[in-house]
Amino acid sequence: MADVGSYRAKVLIDNFAGTVVDASSRIEGDIVWTAGRPTRYDDVAAATVTVTLRNFDGYFTPGNTSSALYATHPALRGKGLTVKITSPAGVETQIFAGYIDTVEVDTMGDPDLCLVTLKASDVMARFGRITLDDLFIQTARATSYSLAGGCDVFRIQADLLNNDSAGTLTVFENRGKLKAGNASLGTLRVVPTTVPRDAGIVGALDVEGADSQMNLQKFTITPVPKTVSGWTGPILKYVPQGQMDTIAFHFRCPDDFVVANGTNHERVLVDFLASGVSKMQIRVSLYQGTMALTAMVGSTVYLLSSAGDPTDGAWRHISVTRNTATQWGLEINDNGSIGLIPGVGDLRAIDALPRRIPVPSLRPAIDRCVETGVVLDGARIVVRGDGGGVADALVKRLEKAGATVLFGPAETSDDDFAARLAEWQQEGPIAGVYWLPALDDEGDVTAYELHEWQGALQRRVKGLYATMRALWDGSPFLVSATRLGGYHGYDAAGAASVLGGSVTGFTKSYKKERPDALVKAVDMPPSRKTAAIADLLIEETLRDPGCVEIGRVGGQRYGVAFVEVPFAPLGDDGSPWHEGGMPLTSDSVFLVTGAAGSIVSAITADLAKASGGTFHLLDLTPTPDPDDADLATFRADKNALKATIATRLKESGQKATPVAIDREIARLERLEAALTAIEAVTDAGGTAYYYSVDLTDPAAVAAVLDQVRERSGRIDVLLHAAGLEISRNLPEKEPREYNLVFDVKTSGWFNVWHNAKDLEVGAVVVFSSVAGRFGNQGQTDYSAANDLLCKVVSNLRRTRPQTRGIATDWTAWGGIGMATRGSIPKIMEMAGVQMLPPDAGVAWVRRELESSAYSGEVIVAGVLGAMAAEYHETGGLAADPLGAHGPMIGDVNASVHTGITSTTTLDPAQQAFLHDHRIDGTPVLPGVMGMESFAEVASLIAPPGYRVAAVEDVAFAAPVKFFRDEPRTLTISAVVSPAPEGADLLARCTLTASRQLPGQATPTTTTHFTGTVRLTDAEPEAAQADVTADAPEGAVDQGLVYTFYFHGPAYQVVEQAWRDGDGATARMSSDLPDNHVPADAPLLTAPRLVELSFQTAGLWEAGTAGRLALPMRVGRTSVLRDPASVEGPLFAKATPRDGGFDVVVTDGSGSVIVVLDGYQTVQLPGDLSDDVAAALGRTFG
Repeated sequence: MADVGSYRAKVLIDNFAGTVVDASSRIEGDIVWTAGRPTRYDDVAAATVTVTLRNFDGYFTPGNTSSALYATHPALRGKGLTVKITSPAGVETQIFAGYIDTVEVDTMGDPDLCLVTLKASDVMARFGRITLDDLFIQTARATSYSLAGGCDVFRIQADLLNNDSAGTLTVFENRGKLKAGNASLGTLRVVPTTVPRDAGIVGALDVEGADSQMNLQKFTITPVPKTVSGWTGPILKYVPQGQMDTIAFHFRCPDDFVVANGTNHERVLVDFLASGVSKMQIRVSLYQGTMALTAMVGSTVYLLSSAGDPTDGAWRHISVTRNTATQWGLEINDNGSIGLIPGVGDLRAIDALPRRIPVPSLRPAIDRCVETGVVLDGARIVVRGDGGGVADALVKRLEKAGATVLFGPAETSDDDFAARLAEWQQEGPIAGVYWLPALDDEGDVTAYELHEWQGALQRRVKGLYATMRALWDGSPFLVSATRLGGYHGYDAAGAASVLGGSVTGFTKSYKKERPDALVKAVDMPPSRKTAAIADLLIEETLRDPGCVEIGRVGGQRYGVAFVEVPFAPLGDDGSPWHEGGMPLTSDSVFLVTGAAGSIVSAITADLAKASGGTFHLLDLTPTPDPDDADLATFRADKNALKATIATRLKESGQKATPVAIDREIARLERLEAALTAIEAVTDAGGTAYYYSVDLTDPAAVAAVLDQVRERSGRIDVLLHAAGLEISRNLPEKEPREYNLVFDVKTSGWFNVWHNAKDLEVGAVVVFSSVAGRFGNQGQTDYSAANDLLCKVVSNLRRTRPQTRGIATDWTAWGGIGMATRGSIPKIMEMAGVQMLPPDAGVAWVRRELESSAYSGEVIVAGVLGAMAAEYHETGGLAADPLGAHGPMIGDVNASVHTGITSTTTLDPAQQAFLHDHRIDGTPVLPGVMGMESFAEVASLIAPPGYRVAAVEDVAFAAPVKFFRDEPRTLTISAVVSPAPEGADLLARCTLTASRQLPGQATPTTTTHFTGTVRLTDAEPEAAQADVTADAPEGAVDQGLVYTFYFHGPAYQVVEQAWRDGDGATARMSSDLPDNHVPADAPLLTAPRLVELSFQTAGLWEAGTAGRLALPMRVGRTSVLRDPASVEGPLFAKATPRDGGFDVVVTDGSGSVIVVLDGYQTVQLPGDLSDDVAAALGRTFG
């Protein structure tokens, strides 16, 4: 037989009689061709396979497979194997799996019947490029087309119509399903067309992604419908979980197009369930008229162009909807106007977005951070004092450092301080400001009266606004201080002095307006001593420009990062409810403020449909009149209403300016949203009470709450959504405007809660914003108000734990809400910020309430772009400050949002743990080295005296493959936060990798592994376990084990293995090659001992269940002793437990070195050979 690495095989299939002849030929055992009359050539070094399919009479016999290809031998890896399939018609080739670099299909200009199916296993196959020339699939006979399921498709090329460019897959499709698997494509183009043999309706296409990812930049479908009576289905149904930039639908409807109701041109439906879509394009051609439009999915439609007018009677309307249920969508009305189809949220759409939770994040020690560039010597610095003495201590230290202090004591009134500030400015430039009023103990703010609440905020944040506005031209640094608890309210205990949240929110937005200035919001515990606080404020002034929010607790520094915590999966019935969640029923009572906002109206409708409960709706907007003629016109034809308003203004002697018309339209828009909310509640069988009330009027709010108390007696969900946003930078933001924006949210909240706090309240949901979380230019008032509400909600954990508190940091919404107006969508696009899909946003509150008992803040956003940009290129971390480290550490940064991060490039040619860990010839990162990377990165930032105690809750979501043996860069991040109890620290870790695929504008980033590292200052406790050190007769040895295990020498860790009671025991190989380079780089988690544990458990599964398995999850692993200190052989004992394994690694005396609990596996495709299965069965069965 020829060497499998140097051959050319050619398969010629003749099919003269219209039937397929099945035959088999085998090359080297691992490369199989199943075909008629094969011929083999062994004379060429290049690995090329040509499959020529000839069918002279042109008929295809359904169900017969003419050729099946397996190319799985490891020797084929990297050989550039090319498969060429040439046929005029009528036969099918199935390419199943293997090391195939290129597949070329040529139908010789006759694309009438199904020719090729490409399939692959999850871990074996990949295709480098697929060229499809004149490919056609007639799904009346062949019901599916599988495109490289589970593979990476680097390049798809089709040269069929209009010279489609590389990166485009064009598929002629009739009826059936295109299953995309994990394909990553540039453009997918589907062109249904008329086919012979009465194939049925043309253009019904179902593209499924199931639980996989199909990432496309553009998806185009051009259906040309035939006459079909009684058709009720959509032209397109697309259900992937992936992301797309643009989706284009092109429709041409001929005269004979008939739909379900029998009326020509009545309706063309698109059923589009994909999430993460940024833009939809729809082009509709009817007779000679063509309309082109572009719209955000479920949003306002922007008419781009029109070529010709639709002839009278040619069409009535065209509707594009999110799905067949009542969802957000687009509607072109009879007169050509475009409107929004109202609906409720889609719980499944939420899963396409990350659920990010803000958490405290340990920062590097101050001496490991770069300098800020601030010089105190000779600087003139303003200090606005507190009432507790911190300012006095700070003034002394600043003066000692050579600064001139311009001091405004706490007892100085705001007016007097403003006068002094003006005088100081005339005397010379001011370099910086320390703002300390929020350090004062504010007591129980829920006991305040409104004037006390407003007075405390005036001193804390409105005075800060006035000061920084006055000093704007000098761009001074700003260091503000708060006593929220040292963690900015993101620890389990919750925020303390909540009014400081307004100061933090202002400070973050000031940083966005003055990016070149040093800006810090420093948070302290309530009990911190004054002198110590002064020292820490100066420390933070001089070092670490990479972080704005800093907390100082117990000698440690904490920023605020975010971690992804997905919702629990929806139930089989689609329900979001899980234990701990709040059931929403007809007995539920809701109080909603800001109820006449379009977003709030939609969320109210969603909650009403889910519950059918009682809703108390509060808004400044007057109670809407259902019989209002203007409202009816607003709903039917907004353009006609604008003309009516213009006429009405002129008749009254006023100018019909666009501003005046838009003002009236905005008024009607809020009335219509209020009416929609009321109707949604009543339509769902609930009860709606609408109250027109000014939330800043305490007496009016008290009267409303008296009615709520009388009618319902309790509030299950208090949703505070009232708000106003006016974006202007500080110099242009007048005090009246600042007060208006700030007070609507904060005084409105105070008045509602002041009158509701004595009621039983199940949950409070406040609407915040990413502007509150990250700060935003032009929104110092809006950010201050929102961050204050976030801290109020956090404080409920401390003061009222029986009431859940949820703050939703919304990004800008697509389609509805304030962010859809004016230039905001364009600004968001330029900043790289993804607008929130309305169907996901509308359903978010419902899912948050029902899915768990979580209390806290949640960021509701997709891609954050510039909103979450880093403040410093290294995150504030000084160059190489971390000392010796292990082999998984590369370039280290301290991200303000994702914690300590290492960007590490690994090369299979250098690292034995990759070279000797191959699945089907491709190097794959061992899971044990992934866990090692978590421990190494977490330890970089561990405080002195802390060590890695354990790696916990590890999930191996996707293998990290090193294709073509090429180096690959990994990103390992660790967000280190205090454990809920005790002194331990928990590092939430992720391992991600990116790949730039042809046809994609941006790299695809995959989260491969996740887990938690526990850091502790406690010493490990010794443990002892029973061990059987002598192998019994019948034990399997290394020679047998590695005939079916894929591991190379460095990972052939099992020397012998045997059954030991109800589990398996294995002895560690005594002489292994080095695991990594440099060989002396320290390891923290004993990865090859954990690998021994994995393999021992795997032998038990292979011997008792006949299955091969890969790691899927690890509950916990810890190292109790340094393996280097152990003499003699080591043993792993694996015991099956509750669907997984517990494993201990001991020395010969039973002293435990490594503990592995809760290890779970996933089956690896493939079967054991009969002789191996028999041998393992004899040992372990």
